[in-house]
Amino acid sequence: MTPVLMAPHTGLCASFAEALDEGLEVGAHGAGDPAAAAATIRADPAGFVTRLHGPKPAFIELPDGGFAERAPETVFWWSDGAKVIGELRLRHRLTALLQRAGGHIGYGVRPSCSRQGHATAMLAAVLPIARERLALQSVAVHVREHNLASIRVVEKNGGVLVDICPYPYGSGMYRRYRVPCPA
Repeated sequence: MTPVLMAPHTGLCASFAEALDEGLEVGAHGAGDPAAAAATIRADPAGFVTRLHGPKPAFIELPDGGFAERAPETVFWWSDGAKVIGELRLRHRLTALLQRAGGHIGYGVRPSCSRQGHATAMLAAVLPIARERLALQSVAVHVREHNLASIRVVEKNGGVLVDICPYPYGSGMYRRYRVPCPA
């Protein structure tokens, strides 16, 4: 079966929890504790999906203890039948924070499925959605400079490097790209 982007639903929660157990990192499902997040999902899959699709707080807490505006987002799971391979988050607009670090899109692939082209395919699959649903001509995708695999994913999808800047919450540098959204 060919993987597809889909809205998270309760039928995939067990697989998503397994992906978190395995090391999938994207959303703030457990505030840095994937085991706790996986346990919460297993205990109440319907509640988890409701929270994932429901309204979110207007602000997020930053690593330095400050707060920033939260952008609306759509969460997708990259699934091959009953197996969640990855997660992708499409932010509908850029807040001041997301302009500096984060961009429109964040994604991750479960470790056992990495290096198989899934991240490249996931990003390619969401670009037309960003154009159709959000009228975006291009999206900002930000990558830590040491993340060579993600740099390749973005560049394979037509990403053009805008600049390289310091990561605002810790050490290291971020590569900020613009990726065109095909019609």
